[in-house]
Amino acid sequence: LLACNSEGVIKDDKGVYVTFRGTIIEINGHRAIVYSKGDARTLVDLSVNSAVTFQVGDEVEVGYDGVIRESELAKINTLSVE
Repeated sequence: LLACNSEGVIKDDKGVYVTFRGTIIEINGHRAIVYSKGDARTLVDLSVNSAVTFQVGDEVEVGYDGVIRESELAKINTLSVE
């Protein structure tokens, strides 16, 4: 299952994964809620990029494995955040 709001599919040394862009609207510890096109809210694991201190309002590009677990928030296996 690939997300409807996907911006791209990337193939590199991590394998094939999907990316999307969004804005951080809430941070709780190492997890953030990212708002993207189509009113999608996705739970993102920020700990995959410990070199950056993310803040609410940051525009981010998120890479994940293409699998979305549906709930109140879309849940993904975060592979990258920039």
